[in-house]
Amino acid sequence: MNVICDGKEAVKKKQSPAGLIIAEEKFRLLISSRTVELLSLSLYIKRQHQNKNCFTRPLLGDILSEGTKIEELLDGYGVRNNQRWYPFRELVATIKLFANVSYILLHLKHSVPTYNLMSIENDFLKATDEAFSCTCKILVSVVGSLLKQAEKLKIYLPEHIPGEKSFIEELPPGHLPIDRKSRKVSSAEETVVYLATAFLNLAAASSFLHIPHKERIENYRDYIPDPISEEKLRNLEYKFHNLQSLYDTHISDSNVESLDENLPVLRGHVSVIFHLLETATRSYPLLRTSCADIRK
Repeated sequence: MNVICDGKEAVKKKQSPAGLIIAEEKFRLLISSRTVELLSLSLYIKRQHQNKNCFTRPLLGDILSEGTKIEELLDGYGVRNNQRWYPFRELVATIKLFANVSYILLHLKHSVPTYNLMSIENDFLKATDEAFSCTCKILVSVVGSLLKQAEKLKIYLPEHIPGEKSFIEELPPGHLPIDRKSRKVSSAEETVVYLATAFLNLAAASSFLHIPHKERIENYRDYIPDPISEEKLRNLEYKFHNLQSLYDTHISDSNVESLDENLPVLRGHVSVIFHLLETATRSYPLLRTSCADIRK
């Protein structure tokens, strides 16, 4: 009786979805049907990347969305452990990463005028443009590799390529009138003091980021993972995001904010630092892997 039961259990295990092996052709057809949008966007970048207005938020947002969906699909089929399909998965993940980082940098570029930043020694907008140009160049390179890998895997490449108008971002100047009543906050002194103190403490805790500032760029890898570790970056990102959220919950759009012009300045600096840390934490795993490969 036990032998019969054990036999039935073995059959069940073999027939369970987790234990089934999908046929290569069936999987290829599935991926071909699901990657049409991502590959179409990739072909668009290959054709239009020399156009200075190629990389817009609509385009980067679409790439990020499609890359996320495809990466999840691939992981669901165990591509991480498959030698043939793993390179394709890594290229999709890299495209998603740099689309995300580029989007954040573009967001900063558009939002800086509203952040009320204090003057700094270096040109922040120029540095942001340079970083954005760099991430877009990487995106172009990875897109080319993805298309080659797709051909190698015999994934269908779409014939239709979106037109430039699909991603145009012409933004008229100006803003809507400020006609909402501000929230009345009875007492926000403690929150303001906490935010200011926490900001100063986090600025001190971020001092390790300045260590490689004067080094040549080819030596940056010497500071990974010590003193610049992924854990430290993520911890800082979380804490600055927390400050931003506290400000928005207790201070933003309140009568207190309108009475002190320095408060929006604090919020602007917190937001910029948070977004820059976002780009760092998202890029770090790939950078760490690259540094490890160089050291081999």
